[in-house]
Amino acid sequence: MLATGFPFDAVQMPLNPFDGSFRSFEQKVLPKLNRRGIAAHGMKPLSGHGDAIKKGAVTAEESLRYAMSLPVTTTITGIDKPDILRQNLRIAQSFKPMSAAEMQALRDRVREYASEGRFELYKVSLKFDNPEARLAHQFPLDEKQAEVKEMMQATENTGHPYPRLKP
Repeated sequence: MLATGFPFDAVQMPLNPFDGSFRSFEQKVLPKLNRRGIAAHGMKPLSGHGDAIKKGAVTAEESLRYAMSLPVTTTITGIDKPDILRQNLRIAQSFKPMSAAEMQALRDRVREYASEGRFELYKVSLKFDNPEARLAHQFPLDEKQAEVKEMMQATENTGHPYPRLKP
């Protein structure tokens, strides 16, 4: 996307402790945005649906503090009920940035969970993508997987990043 030369004002991407060591937007994209003066909007600080928090891998406070400690313009978090809103407001209102050492310690602690994307399904599952989007971004696409076969048949996808034009 950045290689197109389009003068983006802002880019939204998932940023959380798990991203830091697995197909990382934080490591691969965020520095380029900052160098180019493009506003970075961090999303999915709770790793999508908060499964990592529900399963005890991290706390909401750790995840939000981590995401808000990155060099971003804003951190966007989903809120599905008033209790979560109150929790997130409390964390934001008492926000203290994590030190580089604290951030690295958290990345190290969750590295095993991050290694296969179990808490970042948007990176490893077609649940959040279609085959064309995955191929265009050079994400893996297992054409033998039932989910992929169904989607490719439904869209008449040929397995190429962009649909071929019919003569």
